[in-house]
Amino acid sequence: SGTNAAAGAAHDAMRRFEDIVGPAAMAKAVANVAAALRTKRDDRRRKRALEAVADPERAALRRLERNREKRDAAKKRGLAADSGKPRPKKHKPVSAAADLLGI
Repeated sequence: SGTNAAAGAAHDAMRRFEDIVGPAAMAKAVANVAAALRTKRDDRRRKRALEAVADPERAALRRLERNREKRDAAKKRGLAADSGKPRPKKHKPVSAAADLLGI
C-alpha cells in the first residue's frame, strides 16, 4: 500500500508539473532524463565489461559477492537459493519428538 501511495503521489506531481510547463516541454524533459539514465547504465555496463578483461580476478570477486548476496536474500525470504521453491522445513529428530510425547 505504501508503494502505491508513493507512486500515486509521484504521478500526481508529474501531472501538475506537466500542467505548468506544458506537454511538449514535459515530454522533452522526460526524454532527456531517460537518455541520461541510459547513458549512465551503458557506461557502468561498459566499465564492468572492461574490468572483466583487464582484471578478471576482481571481476570474479564481484560475481562471487553478488551471488552470495542473492543466496543470503533467498535464505532471508525462505526460498531455496537454486529455485523459487520454498525451502523444505527442518524436522526435529525422532528423539526430540519422543521427548515431547513423553515416550
